[in-house]
Amino acid sequence: MTRTYDFEVSLSQKEYSVLMDIRGLESKAHFLVMTAKLQEGKRYLLQGSHEDFDSLLRDVEMEIDEELAPKKNFPALLRIRKYITPTDEDWSF
Repeated sequence: MTRTYDFEVSLSQKEYSVLMDIRGLESKAHFLVMTAKLQEGKRYLLQGSHEDFDSLLRDVEMEIDEELAPKKNFPALLRIRKYITPTDEDWSF
């Protein structure tokens, strides 16, 4: 039986590494990141429910909003946020 997912996001190695650097991920976000599948070209595929990605989005936004991540990680975090919510118009920092 093949499992179907609500949502998928493909990340570069750098973007995935930035997610791995986040400490204290919510449990659904943690599971999403830890079960990512390595694809060709050193890309990582995150697959899960909308709820899983909402959890990850909250963690990514907290890293950005509270400036918890190193400044060098902000471009990757902003890209990840855009992958998860592509229709959001507020991408400025």
